[in-house]
Amino acid sequence: SPVGAVYGPDGNLYFAEQTRGIIRMIDASGRLRSLNRPLGGIPPVTGDRLEAAYLISPHALKFDREGRLLFATGRSRIYRLERDGRLS
Repeated sequence: SPVGAVYGPDGNLYFAEQTRGIIRMIDASGRLRSLNRPLGGIPPVTGDRLEAAYLISPHALKFDREGRLLFATGRSRIYRLERDGRLS
C-alpha cells in the first residue's frame, strides 16, 4: 500500500509503494508514472540515476526548500534526487 504521500512543488503527488520498492508520481491529469524499477538487483549508490535504481522499502518522502525529493529506504539510507535525475 502507498506510504509517504506528498505533493511536490510541481503540483504532482508523489508516494512510495514500500513493499514493491517503487516511487510513483500522479500528475495533474491523473496519469500514474513509476520513477524507478521494482525490487531486484543491488541498492543504488551516490551518482546513480533514480530510474535505474532498485530501492528497498522507500518511505518518508519529503521535498527540500530547493524542490528536490528526499526519501529514506529500508537500508537506513537517505537519498536526495538531484535535478539531473541522479541520487546523492
